[in-house]
Amino acid sequence: MSDLLAPIYAIEQDDAVAFWGFVGFMERMERNFLRDQSGMRLQLLTLDHLCRFLDPKLYDHLQKLDSTNFFFFFRMLLVWFKREFEFNDILRLWEGLWTDYYSANFHLFIPMAILEKHRDVIMEHLKGFDEVLKYVNELSGTIDLQSTIVRAEALYRRFQRMVEAIDKKGNFPKVPAVRQRLPQPPPAGPTPATGRASASASGRERTPQEGATSSEPVISPELRALLSREVPKLEKRESERQYTDPDVYAAHHKQFEAAGLPSDQAGWIERARQVAEIFAQDVAARDIGNAAPRAEISLLKSSGLLKVLGPKRYGGGGEAWDTAYKVIREVAKGDGSLGMLLGYHLLWSTTANVVGTEEQADSVQQAIVKNNYVSA
Repeated sequence: MSDLLAPIYAIEQDDAVAFWGFVGFMERMERNFLRDQSGMRLQLLTLDHLCRFLDPKLYDHLQKLDSTNFFFFFRMLLVWFKREFEFNDILRLWEGLWTDYYSANFHLFIPMAILEKHRDVIMEHLKGFDEVLKYVNELSGTIDLQSTIVRAEALYRRFQRMVEAIDKKGNFPKVPAVRQRLPQPPPAGPTPATGRASASASGRERTPQEGATSSEPVISPELRALLSREVPKLEKRESERQYTDPDVYAAHHKQFEAAGLPSDQAGWIERARQVAEIFAQDVAARDIGNAAPRAEISLLKSSGLLKVLGPKRYGGGGEAWDTAYKVIREVAKGDGSLGMLLGYHLLWSTTANVVGTEEQADSVQQAIVKNNYVSA
């Protein structure tokens, strides 16, 4: 996400303004970072439909190369082409996309413009998915923004006209079907002359279109959405958010609080091992449930592991990083995600020790250790 924040911060040069600008941007972009990747899959699926709709021959070629998953555009869509264009070009592109002048999903026409630009090379020289992936990745830093935007606008207008034409065609009354009599094999037994007469006099009727396949382009719901200027956003339903219940660890909370903080490295490692064993009991179920780990964070707090590096004068463990590394590793054996969370907490809680003054470091440590805050 730093790719999305960096241009905003570089322009604003103000923490508060940059923060709220980033919040607004993420309301649009958060679908790209969902755990199940449903937001990214939907955009790649829409790109699949769009390519098939606008350029069937290119689509057929990509299909032969097993490349219609369009994974070679994953990075571009994930961070809105941040790594494909120069800094000033990104500012211009993002400001244009934020207007939603044509469509809230106009950014999907940028990859289509890139495909059209390099269509001949792709169709004549690339023979597999790996080659397509390598070729598209190597375009980074070489794409001209102005011509790409012009091409994307032309593609959008052509797409719009095609949709309108198909919609208008569907509003005309259907042409009456012409009925045709088709000959059938003669029945057994009659003379050749009788058989011919019977064949011409009998038979079944069908229309010329019967059994034929339609070559008309299909306008899927995903393609329809490209005509909308409404920004797709995820619904926020705080009342439905799922959290693990801290009460499930009530007995362990009492046990750790009664025992107090360990006094040496061996004690801290043993405490981390006990916590890891507790986490390991239902780690798979919690991962599948995808609930926020409120209960597990409460256990990290009551176990004292958040304070392992804190100064003893404020109630911390006073241990060195050598001990902290071993504690993190031990917790990660039970639950890798919670081990990573503990590691980030210990890192950020001691950052002031490195980049701040003595007074700042002391103030931060006092606040974190005394209040048992999580700073991950």
